[in-house]
Amino acid sequence: MVSCRIAGVRMESTVRWVGPMLLAMFLVMVAVIAFPQLALWLPAKLGY
Repeated sequence: MVSCRIAGVRMESTVRWVGPMLLAMFLVMVAVIAFPQLALWLPAKLGY
């Protein structure tokens, strides 16, 4: 909402391109919850 206000763009016009990004973030979140090793492999490689 803040970026729409700064850019002077109506929120309704941003929904078309924000929707796919929100869907992608949701799918990644579900994948990390289902397979925690996706997020933990780098700390494991670094010895944490």
